[in-house]
Amino acid sequence: MVAALPNSADGARQLTVYDHCCGSAIGPEAASVLNIQTQSILSGFTPGSMMSTRYIPIDVFQNFSCTGMELYDLRHSYFGEGKVLTAYFSLPFGDDLLKVHFSDADIVRVQDELLLSIEEYGIEVSGLKPRHFAYRVENSRLFLSQSEFYRDLNSDAVHYRFVTGGACLDVLTRFEPVFALVRCFARDSEPGES
Repeated sequence: MVAALPNSADGARQLTVYDHCCGSAIGPEAASVLNIQTQSILSGFTPGSMMSTRYIPIDVFQNFSCTGMELYDLRHSYFGEGKVLTAYFSLPFGDDLLKVHFSDADIVRVQDELLLSIEEYGIEVSGLKPRHFAYRVENSRLFLSQSEFYRDLNSDAVHYRFVTGGACLDVLTRFEPVFALVRCFARDSEPGES
């Protein structure tokens, strides 16, 4: 869903970026069209080949809009049994946080939402929903880019993606996420507010 535009005068390829959070293409006026060197974005990409990535939306409570959410805290522990991962996301309203917990997480990646689109250059993408937060992702570049040893050893591993308006979280694991709403803190009122 990332459309390539003609090369610019300096030889860089210009891309129109797909916004995962809002589910639409970002035009030049909204994203200042990214100029990316062809070699860095197309490394390993064979012209004419088309791979397909499928997003399967996960319903989380009220299906909060991802545009108002942010990654608030991330804890990944290697102490004891498993590699426990707990992520907290701020919600678009109120003081609660959404807790996403995995009892074991093999690979964890945090990156800006805008960069997800670049990763999907040349890939047919299906299943994205506007402003949706949580997905299970099939046939993703993140999973396929892991070593053959990892993929053979963890053939039942699943790629989960959590999209916000800023930092997005990718997790490769054999375990399903557990979601909970937790009380964070009471916000102090701003000066002049009652």
